[in-house]
Amino acid sequence: MAEGHPCSCSYATIGSVCHCDCSGVRHSTAINGGVPAPASAKKGARGTPTDPASRSAAAADPEDRGQVPSTEPARVPDVEPEQPQGDTPDEPAASRSRLAAGIASGERERRSLSGGVIAQTSLVDFNDGTRAINKIAADVDEFGGVPAEAQQDAEELTAAVMEAVGARAPAVERTSPTEIYMEFVPGTIAAESPYRNGRPDIDYDSDQSRFLGLADQLTHNFDRHSGNWLVGEDGEPVPIDHGMAFGRELLDNPEIPLATRNRKADQFARHFRSAQNPREWADNDLSPNDVATIRGRLQELEPRFAAAGRQDWYNAMMTRYDIIGSRATGTRDRL
Repeated sequence: MAEGHPCSCSYATIGSVCHCDCSGVRHSTAINGGVPAPASAKKGARGTPTDPASRSAAAADPEDRGQVPSTEPARVPDVEPEQPQGDTPDEPAASRSRLAAGIASGERERRSLSGGVIAQTSLVDFNDGTRAINKIAADVDEFGGVPAEAQQDAEELTAAVMEAVGARAPAVERTSPTEIYMEFVPGTIAAESPYRNGRPDIDYDSDQSRFLGLADQLTHNFDRHSGNWLVGEDGEPVPIDHGMAFGRELLDNPEIPLATRNRKADQFARHFRSAQNPREWADNDLSPNDVATIRGRLQELEPRFAAAGRQDWYNAMMTRYDIIGSRATGTRDRL
């Protein structure tokens, strides 16, 4: 178990404190794919390099810093929603519409969850019979400081990136600068799924695994441990919890790939970097058609980044995508 940074998981801890690999954490919901919230004129300092000492600390492996706060165990209530939620989050528009309709119908019941050490989370049942997780972010002092609004910007914009690259990610609806609702979808948190060779037993070479790794590289999401993705009912990975994406390391060093010492957190992003030198890129098996399609989708997202006051995030992401695209050698279209 890697103990180095507080986990941003939003779900209930069962029987243990949530550490880096989220051992003992049960996630029943997931996020992303949402609609942009109105942007304020001035955003928080997330991603803005400060003094040299702060830059140096931010560039270090995040898993080497910080302590994990204790939380009291709690269980997500085993209550089935009255209406189907959809088998997988693979229809983003429909998922967003369903989530928005649930929010508009009003809350029937709300139950607080423990386990997320960064956000205040609740399980919400709506009047139309659907269900979601409500997540209210709080400022984080670690990693050079991550304001609550920056975390939710990262959640929302990473959702759009996931959709653009073809990675399945459940819907998120932002209702205030620091609050989002996350779609409730079926699946098993990876930390609780069957393991093989020391990691959750899925196909890490599938198209979905590659798309997830691409999105993690583009957003520099170092937080993809086994508590921050689900094993879907079809056995494919479903990413959740993206509040730590778009950090300073991406902005300071977009030319250097994401690599983490935690093997469980690196099982997807590794597809795009060298196995011998994790600070170097490797050839990847995206096809020219895939590269062009994804580039067009990412370019369509620029106004959303700009409206959120995150043009610097977009610029760094596209610098990284240009490098990845230049190393694409695949002959089979995956999209």
